Amino acid sequence: MKSDRRIDIDVLRAISVISVIIFHLDNRFFSLGYLGVDIFIFGNSLFNSKNYFSTINRIRKNINQ
Repeated sequence: MKSDRRIDIDVLRAISVISVIIFHLDNRFFSLGYLGVDIFIFGNSLFNSKNYFSTINRIRKNINQ
């Protein structure tokens, strides 16, 4: 069974979650916690757009058959 998980997206998610957690622990130590949210949204957008385009291509192939 093939896994559709992408390591690069998982790494971006981990970085974003860790940065938000550190931001909430001590604001003086790491003041860019909002950047973690941006990274998370960007990573999910990449993943979702890949799924969206693969679904569109699959539908087009089924229509053309």
